[in-house]
Amino acid sequence: MKKNTFYLAGAALAGAAVFAFFAQALLAENAEAVTISEVESFQLPYGAGGRMCQGLAWDGTYLWCVNSDTHSGVPEILKIYYDEIGGTGSVEDSFDIPGEDTQFHKGLTWDGTYLLTAWGEYPGRIYIIDPENPGGDPNYLTLGFSLPYGLAYHYVEGEAGYLWTVANDSGYIYKLNRDNGSTVSSFNTTSDIGAERKPAGLAFDGEYLWLAAFGKNDAILQYTTAGSLVESIVIEDLPGDIERPHPIGVTWNDDGDYLWYVDCCTDTFYRIQILFE
Repeated sequence: MKKNTFYLAGAALAGAAVFAFFAQALLAENAEAVTISEVESFQLPYGAGGRMCQGLAWDGTYLWCVNSDTHSGVPEILKIYYDEIGGTGSVEDSFDIPGEDTQFHKGLTWDGTYLLTAWGEYPGRIYIIDPENPGGDPNYLTLGFSLPYGLAYHYVEGEAGYLWTVANDSGYIYKLNRDNGSTVSSFNTTSDIGAERKPAGLAFDGEYLWLAAFGKNDAILQYTTAGSLVESIVIEDLPGDIERPHPIGVTWNDDGDYLWYVDCCTDTFYRIQILFE
């Protein structure tokens, strides 16, 4: 385990909790200042065929990630326990993603009952998986576009809520009906990301969307749900000894106390504690 200390400025409200992302000097409009955030990280050992953790989700106890680079060619979902005392992570369980034997499963999110994963061929699909009974033919939502990557759940009290996803080829972020996958609204991020990057991970904090874009000068972009860019954070400009970490999957714990992201190239997971004034 290694620890770095990051200084943060910039936050978004997530219900009663305030969610903040890290940056050297991230100043968002109407942001609430934070002081010091301690970052802890752990790395999973590589499996027999290597690993490429991408989509990331948190269920209140465990982290889950999509491993789309297995020796068998069948993508799997890993259940990961984080030991806060030891600062280490371990794979507690895993299962193959049913229904498809391709590596196009990317995004992952948790809706309180099910794991949902984005499948990127055409037409795109959102698979709905019960982690207690992952075998058999899963239910899925059919989308009207291809290559959905990042995936985030949008909780709405008393309703099914929404899903947010980003298309890796077009750069559009879509707000989807959780019940049937139909598009509610969308906006294009291409001009913000630039030709040197591709959109990947997506998270929703209750008010703002956070988009991970990888390639040259990997970045995290903060958006309003209406599609306005708030901030763009270049990963290489962050303090510490992180070297091109390629953040692909992003999530946070249910209390909004910690932000998690995973580096797909090294299977390193970062947990960021947010301290508020």
